[in-house]
Amino acid sequence: MTKKTATRGALAIGLLAAAAAAALCAVAPTDMAMDDNQPLDLDADQCPQTEAIVRDAVLAAIRSNNQLTAGLLRVFFHDCFLQGCDASVFLPGERNAVPNQSLQQPALDLIEDIRRQVHAACGGPKVSCADILALATRDAVVAAGVPRYEVHRHRMDRRQAASNVFDLPAPTDNVTQMLVKFKRQGLDNAADLVTLSGGHTIGKAGCGNIRNNDAFSSNIRATCAASRDKKQNLDVITPDKFDNKYFVALKEGHGVLFSDQVLAQDANTRALVDTYAKDERRFLEDFAASMKRLGSLKGRPEDQGKPVEIRFNCFRTNPSIELNTAVDDAVTVDEGLAASA
Repeated sequence: MTKKTATRGALAIGLLAAAAAAALCAVAPTDMAMDDNQPLDLDADQCPQTEAIVRDAVLAAIRSNNQLTAGLLRVFFHDCFLQGCDASVFLPGERNAVPNQSLQQPALDLIEDIRRQVHAACGGPKVSCADILALATRDAVVAAGVPRYEVHRHRMDRRQAASNVFDLPAPTDNVTQMLVKFKRQGLDNAADLVTLSGGHTIGKAGCGNIRNNDAFSSNIRATCAASRDKKQNLDVITPDKFDNKYFVALKEGHGVLFSDQVLAQDANTRALVDTYAKDERRFLEDFAASMKRLGSLKGRPEDQGKPVEIRFNCFRTNPSIELNTAVDDAVTVDEGLAASA
């Protein structure tokens, strides 16, 4: 860091709230080219205790609310699928979009709660909401029985909500439509579609999303409508266990969503549904591998170069100020760590 850059950082600290001081020790100019999933000029791990804090918080939370595993899994998928794992799903413009309105608020709140714990323990904003979400989701599904997989760190939180939320797979999509959406985001094979759909083994759907094209689906729609919470388990055999029974149900014609049942009927996906229905260990191992690939998505080329940071609050971007210097015409200094992705 040059002497002028250090002076600029000191000036920023004087102008920002005292709580932001810890974050300003490593601010990057906004014109710096940077990959979303690469660190700024930081040590390899700014907060070694992060993973332990996240794991303990997640295990405590799911002991009191076992639906959080499904909630975290869905938030993680909706976040990573559109423009890479960047915590943009927490921002109002994306969070309030129709496909995201049914995301579990307790799951979102848990990530913010953990963010507070991590930032307090680490002496400031050294770990992004995106990293915390990735770690928390991993720990939740591992606790449910999925083999442990490594989570790459040093993601950043994007300052802009995704504009392509309707690129998310819909419950009415057929296999061809879902494969097009997966390929567009960088998941090029049908195996990831089938495997990640297997996360529905612990999920629920609103009554209005249940297909209605045979006696089975008509019956569960009526049952769901009469229920108190107006929700239907997506795995009708073992809804509270992360296993392969979701695929067994598909083979029996008991998929809840149209987008689920077609997996057992389409030539591109039918064989893998059959395999997973017979081999639970294979499904769990493949699910861990697909989650790792999902967590490594970087978004489309047009998503690159957008401003990123480490948020002080997962639900809103950091306020910023502009400081003019002799070195740069202008630089934006955020309460978190800011750069261009």
